[in-house]
Amino acid sequence: MKNALIIENIIKEISKAHLTIDSDTKDFLINGTIPQEVPQDFCVLLYRNFEHHIKLQLKENCSIELLKEYVAQIDAGAESIDNVIGHLRVNYVLAKSKDEVGVNAESTMEYIGKMLKIKNKTLSFIKRFLLNEIKYFGYSTSEDYKTFEDSKEPESDILISEKTEKVTFNLGKKEAIMFLYVLEQTGVIKFNNEVHKKQFIENNFNYTEVRENEHKGKAFPMLNISSDLSVIKASHQKKTNNKTLEKLLNQLLPKLEEFEF
Repeated sequence: MKNALIIENIIKEISKAHLTIDSDTKDFLINGTIPQEVPQDFCVLLYRNFEHHIKLQLKENCSIELLKEYVAQIDAGAESIDNVIGHLRVNYVLAKSKDEVGVNAESTMEYIGKMLKIKNKTLSFIKRFLLNEIKYFGYSTSEDYKTFEDSKEPESDILISEKTEKVTFNLGKKEAIMFLYVLEQTGVIKFNNEVHKKQFIENNFNYTEVRENEHKGKAFPMLNISSDLSVIKASHQKKTNNKTLEKLLNQLLPKLEEFEF
């Protein structure tokens, strides 16, 4: 019973889509959290958790009725998310007319819309899997469940990485932030304050994964940059920061020296 409830809670977590307004920042929150601070792989982690627990459920104690109940919960969750998506623009216009939101609210609302679509896509992957299990219920063997935890098929589709409206740095996250920091410190660009800097960078830029892993070469949103900015400003991180700066300069200087019209 405990495992069955865990699966139910995973579906509820994916389906959760509650919008509020932070009175201090005058910006929208999703489930009480700043949208841009939600990990870009939030649905990937939930999907993996689902895979793990449905594997246990199917091997140990499952029924068609239970699987159909999960499908019904998914349908209800998807319908709820679609309803929120359908009212995003209206909610923004209404909040703006009441002066409840600030200048960044519109882009935040667009970002929330992308998050909600990814939630729906995740639910659709889970539903497709469940319907397949219902169709062939009783015919699967233990061998069929061994590959669940290694499955990566839908993961690239439920990352918040499709940001065509953003500028993408062909740099790693540290180097991209260092580049913007250097531009600011040398007076080339100017932010109004720290809050504006954080929101502008997170709302307008992607970085490219340059490390040797399965996501190398893919663009990801510049999220959770507060800690990165703190590292750059910390005096005890001088050695680390100089290494990042050196790496950035090694990439930029040859291209600048070769550039001509």
